[in-house]
Amino acid sequence: MPADRLLGTLLRSLQTYAEQQDTPRLLGTAASLLTTLNNPLNVTLLTSQLLAAPAIWARPEGLTTSLRCMSVFHSAARALVQHEVATSQNQKGSDFVLPQPERVLHSDEWIKAVLHGADNHSPRWRHVLVIGGLLLGFGQAEDRILSRSTFRLLEETFVKFVNNALVDVADDDELGQTTVTLVLNHCFPAISEFERSQLDYDRLLPLLMWSSLRSDEGLGSGYFLGAIDLDLHSTPDNLLGWPERSPSFSHIQRMSASPLGASLGPLARLIGHTVDHVRDSWLVSSAVDDLFDFTRTLQLQWRQTKLSGVDASDEMTSLTRQTLEITSPALWKLLRSASYAVVIILRSVLGRLLSDGALASGEVGPETAAKAISALRNLYFVSARAGAATFTQYTFVYLTALDVLGSHPVQVQRFIEAIRSPHLGTIPQHPLDRNLDLFYLNTAEHLALAIPELAAEDLLVAACKPYLVAGREERLLPSFEAAHSTMLAAFSVPHNAGLAGRHMPFYIDALLRMFPGSVSPRQFRLAFTTLVSIASPPSLVAATQPMLPAVLFDLLQDRVDHASSETLPSMRNEDSQPDAASEAVSLSERAAVVLTAIDTLTSIPLDMLSYCLPATADMVNTIDDSEIRDHCIEHLWSVLMEGAMEPDRSRTSHAWWSSAGGREHVLYGRGHITEHSLDMSGALPEDEISSKLLELDTLFGLPIEGTIDDSIDAFRHQIPDYTDQQTYYLGSYGPYSARTLYYTNLIKMEDKPIVIGSKSFFAQHSKKGKAIKAVSHRPKPVTEMVQVTQGGSIINKMPLTLLTRFSRVAKTKWPKPALVKSVAVPHTSKDVAVQSVQITEGEKFKPADKTDAQPSASQSRTWADMAEDNQNDISDLVAVAKKDPGGETVDAPASIAAAASAPNPAVNGLKSLDLFLEGVDQQPNPASFRYVMRWMDLNKNTRHDEPLAPFSADPLNTVKLEKLVDVYAACLTFDVCPFPHVLYQHVLQRITQSPTSLEDSMFISYRLPLDDIIITRMLTAHFEHAAAETYPEGVAAAIEDFVKGYDQDEDYLLYWNRFSAIKKSYNYKRKQERKHKAQNEKLEALRDAFKDFAGPDALLDTPAVQTTSSDKQAPKILGADKPDGRRHCRRAQQHNGHEKQEAQQKNQALGQLPWVIKPPAKSGKGSLKADVGEVGAKTKAAQ
Repeated sequence: MPADRLLGTLLRSLQTYAEQQDTPRLLGTAASLLTTLNNPLNVTLLTSQLLAAPAIWARPEGLTTSLRCMSVFHSAARALVQHEVATSQNQKGSDFVLPQPERVLHSDEWIKAVLHGADNHSPRWRHVLVIGGLLLGFGQAEDRILSRSTFRLLEETFVKFVNNALVDVADDDELGQTTVTLVLNHCFPAISEFERSQLDYDRLLPLLMWSSLRSDEGLGSGYFLGAIDLDLHSTPDNLLGWPERSPSFSHIQRMSASPLGASLGPLARLIGHTVDHVRDSWLVSSAVDDLFDFTRTLQLQWRQTKLSGVDASDEMTSLTRQTLEITSPALWKLLRSASYAVVIILRSVLGRLLSDGALASGEVGPETAAKAISALRNLYFVSARAGAATFTQYTFVYLTALDVLGSHPVQVQRFIEAIRSPHLGTIPQHPLDRNLDLFYLNTAEHLALAIPELAAEDLLVAACKPYLVAGREERLLPSFEAAHSTMLAAFSVPHNAGLAGRHMPFYIDALLRMFPGSVSPRQFRLAFTTLVSIASPPSLVAATQPMLPAVLFDLLQDRVDHASSETLPSMRNEDSQPDAASEAVSLSERAAVVLTAIDTLTSIPLDMLSYCLPATADMVNTIDDSEIRDHCIEHLWSVLMEGAMEPDRSRTSHAWWSSAGGREHVLYGRGHITEHSLDMSGALPEDEISSKLLELDTLFGLPIEGTIDDSIDAFRHQIPDYTDQQTYYLGSYGPYSARTLYYTNLIKMEDKPIVIGSKSFFAQHSKKGKAIKAVSHRPKPVTEMVQVTQGGSIINKMPLTLLTRFSRVAKTKWPKPALVKSVAVPHTSKDVAVQSVQITEGEKFKPADKTDAQPSASQSRTWADMAEDNQNDISDLVAVAKKDPGGETVDAPASIAAAASAPNPAVNGLKSLDLFLEGVDQQPNPASFRYVMRWMDLNKNTRHDEPLAPFSADPLNTVKLEKLVDVYAACLTFDVCPFPHVLYQHVLQRITQSPTSLEDSMFISYRLPLDDIIITRMLTAHFEHAAAETYPEGVAAAIEDFVKGYDQDEDYLLYWNRFSAIKKSYNYKRKQERKHKAQNEKLEALRDAFKDFAGPDALLDTPAVQTTSSDKQAPKILGADKPDGRRHCRRAQQHNGHEKQEAQQKNQALGQLPWVIKPPAKSGKGSLKADVGEVGAKTKAAQ
C-alpha cells in the first residue's frame, strides 16, 4: 500500500477505541511509517496523532502503554541510524532492509519534524516519550551519526520537556508521574553533566519518591505483603504452603517484572543523585520521612503474615517444597531489591547531611540519623538474611548515622528507649521480635558511651542477661554473641564503674559456665582479657575493686587444674573469622585457658606481674601435648617480644626471662631452675662457651632478629664493638640468646686490634716495590638531589643539575658557582702538588694549542656534562682556592683531605624546593608538578643543541581543558625554561574557538594569576561568544555573576576591574565597528541615489569620477609632433586649458540644477535612516 494511503488508514484507526483492536499492531505500523514518509509535515502530523490518539490513551495499560509509545520513536530512530550507516558504507545491513534513498528524510530534518509534533494537543508528560525515544535511539556511542550540535539540541529539548512535565503533571495523575520517572530513569545516563544540572530537582525528588515507593507501578507502599496471608494454607503434614498459582504470587511476579520494579537499582541511584543536588534541605528531610513510613508499613505488613512466624533455621521443616523453591525465593528477591534501594537513598541522604549545614544542625541532624537507623531496623528482617555486613553502603549508612546520633547524648537515650523491646528481660517467642532484639543489642553496643549509668543498667544490662544464660542455641547464637559484646561495652565505659562492679561477678560466672560448651576459645580469650583490662589501672573499677585482677587470675589458675585436655570441636560461625593462631592448632580447654592467661599479661597490674609470670610458666607446663605446649610457648614469646607490652612491663618480663630463670622455667619446668640458674652468657667456663655457641650457631640456631644487650648483662664490656647479640629459636628448646661466630675463646680482652692495609705488619716488613707515580685524584661525582615539596608534603626528588637546567626558580635559588681550572705543577717522586687557579665569570676557556678552530659540538657537550655533573667538586676546589689566594703550592693529600672533610649538602641532607604560585586561590595539583618533572627527566639526556621532547605524547585536543590549565599553572610555578609555548598557544586557541563552561571559567580563575594572558583572553572571548550567542541559555549570565561575586578582597577588585575594563573596551570596539558600518552604508546609499537620479558620473565631481578620468588613456602622439618637443608641450597646455574651462562651465551649470544633491556635511548626530529619507525627499521633489 502506498505511504499516503497507509497514513490515512492509520490516522482513521487512531481516532476511535475498540475492544477488538490490536494496539501493538497500530504502533508497529506507525514506527515503519515514521521512517518512510518523505514529507516533514506528515511526520509532524503522525507524531501529534500518536500522542493524542484515543485508540492508545483512552484505556492505557499503565506503564506498558507508555513504554510501547516510546519504543515507536526509538525504533524509528534506530532504523534511520542504520539507514545512514549503510548508505555511508555503500552496503546493506544483514538484518535491515534499506529504504529507497529518495523516500527517507535526513536525520536533522526528521528530528525537527518529530519534535514539532509534540504540540498542545497532548499533555506535556507525553512529550517526554518522544524526546526520550529519540535520545535513546540516536545516543548510542558506537554508531552515533548526529553532529554534536544536533545531539546537544536533543539533550536541551529533553531537559526542557521534563521540566515542563514536572510543572504540568497533576498530583493525582499516576500514569503521568510514573511515565516521567520511567523515561528519566532510562535516559539519565545519556545526557551530559551540564544538562543534568539544569533539571528542576526540587520538583523531581517528590515525584521520584512517590513513583518508586507509593505507586502501583512501584512498591505500592508495601501493602503487597498483606495479601500473601490470604493465600497461605496448612497441609495435612502441618506444613505451611504458598501456592504458585495464587493471586498474591502473581501480583509479586508482576511487580518484579514491571518497568519500575525491574530497575529499582538505577532508580535508587537516580533518587540519590537528586538528593545530592536538591536545593531546599527540607525536601531531604521529607524524603527521610517517606523512607521511614515505607519501611514501617513494610514491617507491619510482614508481621501480619504467617511466614513471619517461621524462623529461618526452621524453614526446612515448616514450609512445603513448592514454597521453599518457588514462591518464597521470589518474595525475598523483591524484598532484597527494596531494601537495597532504601539503603542507596539513605547513603545519599547521610552524605548530604555531612556537607549541608542546615541538615547537620543540632535539631535536624540527630533526628535524621535516628530515622535512618529506624528505617534500617524496620528492614532488618530482610538484611539479616541477605548478609548486611557484605553490603558496603549499608555499613556506611549504619555507622555514619550512629556517629551523628552518638554526639547528642539526650537524643541517644531517647532513641534507645524508643526501639527497646517491650519484652525486656525475657526472650521473645516470635522470630521477628528476636530479630529486633538482635538489632537493638548491636546498636546499643555502639551507643553505650553516650548512655548514663542508670539508664545503661535498665536498658543494656537487662536486655543482655536473658541471652547470656540461654546458651548456644542455633536460633539464638547471634543474639548470644551480641549480648556478650554489649555487656563488655557497658563495662568498658568510664562512667559505668559502679555498674561494672555490681554486675561483673554475674557475667564472669556466666562466662565460665558457658565455656567451652557455648563459648568458643577465641571468644573466651577476648572476653576474659577485656575483663582484666577493665579491672586493671588506670580504670576506675580498679580504684573501687583493687583485688579484682588477682581474683580473675586465680580463677584462671583454678580452671587450669580442672580443665580437660581433650581437643575441643570446631565452633565456627558463618560470620566469625577465627584468628590464624587458633586455626593452626586444635586447642584443648586447658590450652585455651593457658593462652588466656598469657594474653592477660599485657593488662595485668605491674605489681602483680612478678607473680603472674612464674604462674603462667607453671600453667604452660601442665599441658601434656607437646605440639600444643610448643604453640603456647611460642605465643608467650610473641607477647614478650613483639611490642604488646609497655616499657616498664617489658623490662620486668625481660629481666625475668633472662636473669631470673624464666627461660628455664618455661622450657624445663620449675624443678630445673636451680640447676640452670647460672646458664647465661659470660658466667660459664670459657671452653664451654666456645663449643656451646659454635654448636648452636652452626647446627640448630636460626637467627630471628638482631637485638641490643640490656644493662642487665654484666659482661657486655667484654664483647667487641663489631659483634652483636642474635636471638635464636631452637624448636622445643625455646628462644635462646647467643653471640655470633666471632665470639669464641680466641678473642680475649688483652688482644690487640687487628690492623689491615698499608700499615699492617706484613706491609711494613715486606720488600718495598717501585715508587708509584702520583697522579691527581679526581673524586667520584656525587649527584645532589633536591626534594621538591608543596605546602610541606613531598612531591618528588630530582637531581639539582636537572632542576636548575629547566627551572628558573631553582636556578635563582641555587646559582652555579664560579668555574675553576686546575693546573698541574711538575712534581717529584715523593709528593704531588696541586694548584687551583680561580677563573672569573668573564673569562672563557682558550682552545687547544694544536688548532685554532672552535671546539666541536661534542666537545662542548662534554664540557657541559662535566660542569653540571661535578658542581660539588668545583665548589670544593673554589673553597680551596680561596684559602690559598697567593697561588702557593698545596700538597695533594692535604687538599684532598680538606675537600673530603668539608660538609657536603648532598650527603648530610637534601636541599628542598617549596613550590608556591603567587596570586592564585588554589595551587596546582601535585600530579601536575610530577608531570612537569617527568618531562624534565625525559629530556635529561638531550643536548643543548638538540630539540627537546614534546611536552605531551597525546594530542592536546583530547585532553580536558582543566588538566591543561593545571599543568600550565605548574609550569608557571616552576618558571620552566624553555617555556612550553605549544601548551600555552593551544589553551588560548581552545578558549578562543569554543565558549568555556562555567566550571572551566571558575577553574581558570582559581588556578591562574589574575594578570595572566589566559585570564585576559578568556574574558575577551567571553564577550565575543556572548555577542555571537554561542553560549547555552544562562551560562553567560552565570559567568558574569561568578565574576561579580568572585571574592570580597583585593582579588575581587582586581578581577572585577579587569572584567569591567575589558567589557568597556569591547563595547567601545563594537560601537566603533557599528559606526563605521553605518557610515559605509550611508555612503553606499548616497552613491546609489546619485547613480539613479543625478545623471551620468562624468557630470559629478566625486572621487569615483576623478578615478575614472585618471584611468583614461593618454592621447597618442602623432609622428609629425614627435621631433618638436616644444610644439607638443604647447598643444598639451592648450588642450588642458580648454578642458579646465569646459569643466568649470559644466560645474557651474551643474550647481544651478535643482535635482543635483551635494554631499552632506558632517554632523555629530544623525542616522543613516534620516539621511536616506532626506535623499528620497529631494529626489521626489526633483522628479
